Amino acid sequence: MTASTTITSRTKHGTTDYDFYADADAFDALIDLLHRALDAESLIGPNYSDPAVAGLVRDAESAWILCQDSTARFLFRPHLCADHILAAEHLYDILQSESLGEIHGFIIPVTLTRAALRNARRRDVRSVVLARQLNSVSCLLHLIITEARDVEADTCQSDAVDPEVSAA
Repeated sequence: MTASTTITSRTKHGTTDYDFYADADAFDALIDLLHRALDAESLIGPNYSDPAVAGLVRDAESAWILCQDSTARFLFRPHLCADHILAAEHLYDILQSESLGEIHGFIIPVTLTRAALRNARRRDVRSVVLARQLNSVSCLLHLIITEARDVEADTCQSDAVDPEVSAA
């Protein structure tokens, strides 16, 4: 009997191209869910309490919940690369937060943009994929943070102008 050998060497789980691209596909699905949640939110407009948009409000809430749950599940994937973990944790932090601190809100998009630029300097396919994904998430989170700040500022301004709120 002859001993059989394999041509390819065994690699540790999570280090193969297949594992990386499976994680990249799953992260792209997260980006798509984030887009869907933002799109659903944009259809509502400023009047959440308007009965005419009640269905849209439910759709938006469902989209945000699905995005948050999917992000949590993504973080449990074995052997994620460090940049996917960084982006998913920041996304999860933003989705979980009730209010965004001034520093917290500025640092997250900058951190992801710096990671994207670091990957963009490299000349391999994995780095190109990571640079695109990190840049996309950075832009989307910047949009979410900016919108949250605008809503918060409008709420504070309307509370200061409304005499009933001021009297209470």
